[in-house]
Amino acid sequence: MSFQISDIILYGPTDEPRILSLHPGQLNIVTGSSKTGKSSLISIVDYCLGASECGVAYGPIRSTVEWYALRLVLPNQQILVARKAPDEGRETDSSVYYEVASEVEIPPKSSLAPSTNINAAVDLLSRAAGIGDNLHEPPPGQTRHPLAASIKHALFFCFQPQDEIISRKNLFFRQGEPFIPQAIKDVLPYFLGAIRDDYIVKIGRIRRLRQDLKRITRKIDEAEALRGKGTTRAMALLAEASDIGLLQLPEGDLTFEESTGLLREVLERRLPSAPDIDANTDTSQYDRLLEEREQLTRQLRRTDTDLRAARALVREQGGYAAEVAEHVGRLRSIGLFPDTDETEHTCPLCSAEVPDLPSDDDLRHTLSTLERRLVNVDQDTPHLEQLIAHLENQVQEFRQHLTENRASLETLQRSQRQIAEYRDFVGRSGHVRGRISIYLEAVPEVSDDASDLTKQAQALTREITELEEELSKESVEDRLDSLLSVVSHYISESGQFLDLEHSEHPLRFDVKKLTVVADTPIGPVTMDKMGSGANWVGYHIAVHLALHKIFVEAHRPVPQFLFLDQPSQVYFPADRDIDGRLEIGRDGAIVDEDRTAVLRMFELVRDMVASTESGFQVIVTEHADPAVEWYQQAVVERWRDGKALIPQSWIDEIQD
Repeated sequence: MSFQISDIILYGPTDEPRILSLHPGQLNIVTGSSKTGKSSLISIVDYCLGASECGVAYGPIRSTVEWYALRLVLPNQQILVARKAPDEGRETDSSVYYEVASEVEIPPKSSLAPSTNINAAVDLLSRAAGIGDNLHEPPPGQTRHPLAASIKHALFFCFQPQDEIISRKNLFFRQGEPFIPQAIKDVLPYFLGAIRDDYIVKIGRIRRLRQDLKRITRKIDEAEALRGKGTTRAMALLAEASDIGLLQLPEGDLTFEESTGLLREVLERRLPSAPDIDANTDTSQYDRLLEEREQLTRQLRRTDTDLRAARALVREQGGYAAEVAEHVGRLRSIGLFPDTDETEHTCPLCSAEVPDLPSDDDLRHTLSTLERRLVNVDQDTPHLEQLIAHLENQVQEFRQHLTENRASLETLQRSQRQIAEYRDFVGRSGHVRGRISIYLEAVPEVSDDASDLTKQAQALTREITELEEELSKESVEDRLDSLLSVVSHYISESGQFLDLEHSEHPLRFDVKKLTVVADTPIGPVTMDKMGSGANWVGYHIAVHLALHKIFVEAHRPVPQFLFLDQPSQVYFPADRDIDGRLEIGRDGAIVDEDRTAVLRMFELVRDMVASTESGFQVIVTEHADPAVEWYQQAVVERWRDGKALIPQSWIDEIQD
């Protein structure tokens, strides 16, 4: 499925568009004088179909046109795509009007409004042309990115502008631009059919099949391990069970059956019951004992402090009493002296006078005071000793209680440790028994199904191998070589029909160099080494007709039209033949021979279009206008005597 062009539509200053109607599936010729807009048709169509920039030359067309549009026809529907002309000073505009229906009416300019952007329009047009998911992966070691073909790549094979159709080096549209030759080489195998439309689908299927094969292979490896080296895993599980006390391993090597038998015994064996623990050994009891210990410790510290203070007081009191008794003894010596009223005092030893001595009454008063205090101290001592004895008893009781509390805590801790150890044992046992259970459950499943899995793996391997061979680089190259051989055959036929140089030798299309090669006895001769512009034009037409014959017959996703711009220019320059009657040819050339060559070229195009059952459209923009009936019937418009692509009324309105 692909499309052809029904109408080329221009919207200018007025609401009514300028429409150039074409005939799908036929040869369409637009003939006329120079500077009437013929060569701009390729740029207009290219811009509407997604070109990055508007290639229309500056002049009346760029000055008057506001929207460029195409009406495309498909087997069961029509598409109208209109793209807004770039504003002044710009080279592109992404605003696109896109409409699809079984029959699309050409709308007036007032009805146009952007409905999508150019990127989305390219995707829609690619699908309309039949371009499915595709991807060209560069060979290993190359740095360029993978390339997915779109409608923009398909147009490399649909346009032959005036300056390219006479090129001796470049066969294809935009081939002289950077990176375009490599892009043409990358997408041509897909468009020719060497890479199938389901290539991406099959690549995805190979990826899924490989995942399934990997999963089944893993199961097969497990089955083989269980049959052969399976005791390794079983012995590891038995060792773990033995480490925690679930069983006692026998001495010597075990067979696979013996190992699995012991593992099943581990699962069937009941775990030992939990240890008998006193009901009071719960968490609350432990907390109560801790709180009691804390209280006893505080009380012991406080009582011990009081005891030390009482003992210190007794020690201090004893010292005080001894010192007081010593003073009392000294003061009692006053009784050695007689009572006298003399104020003079002499030393009893040396009879010397002692001035300012205290009076006898003062000394007796001090003696009386000290004696009373000494009596009081003696009276308090028994009470302190009783207090000390009481505090010592309390300290002893608190220490006894702390000893009992410590014993209770240790008993409770031993019980809790036993519980923790039992819980740890139960947890480790459950982990090991769980792994053993999973292992034993997998043993019969993998072992019994091993043969079936092997058959599935073999079937997957065969399918993967077949798909890889079908999608391999060698397979693609083989199909491409076969298709290029057919293309070369068509080129040879066309070259002989056009009587081109070297057409008597085998001709072939070289996809690596994107040129035509003649295999002569003296060696290969490429198109750029062939003389005469007539040969270059002839081989351009021969190559594109050959490719489109493959595209159409194989229903490839390339637009089913071909634009040829001024193919007769090498025979009859437009500036030398005003009416295009092919009457003034090249300097030194015989006009009749050139006229015959030009008509033969148009006949080749006409016959190729007529021979294509699926429908193929060729649009030729020409200065030539020979008075030949079939040629005149193919003319859709003639732009002479003031008539051109742009109506004069548009130009006048813009000038006004």
